[in-house]
Amino acid sequence: MLAINATQHRQNYSMYYDKTIRTGPIFVKRLRDYAVQMDISLLKTLIEDVENISVTCEKETDGSIVLTTDIFDLIAVGNTIEEANTNMIAELKDYALDFIENLNEWSKAPNRKKHVKYIMKIATCENDQEILDMIRID
Repeated sequence: MLAINATQHRQNYSMYYDKTIRTGPIFVKRLRDYAVQMDISLLKTLIEDVENISVTCEKETDGSIVLTTDIFDLIAVGNTIEEANTNMIAELKDYALDFIENLNEWSKAPNRKKHVKYIMKIATCENDQEILDMIRID
């Protein structure tokens, strides 16, 4: 792997940051660990083909709307579809934050490692509409 060492990266951080934005990713090696520093637009390109999040919509006897997603085991309830969507967006954002805080552990768990691509896509969304656009109601 083509990588610079971490000391060199740290000593010339501004130069490497600018290089990342203008020319492409930087691979950094520290001891046995490797990291990638990349422009967010490149990350968005890498994850643009992540499929939508499939959501099931059910109307309860009390008239409330329940949205569930199997991939994350999340549930959102609202009095209207708009309110349920807003609540699902909040659930997705909360889960993404929790996932990122526990990335080292959760990304290796057999039942969660497939979530990484979705989490990265949610994390790069600039507003709630972009997250809503990821939801496909079945």
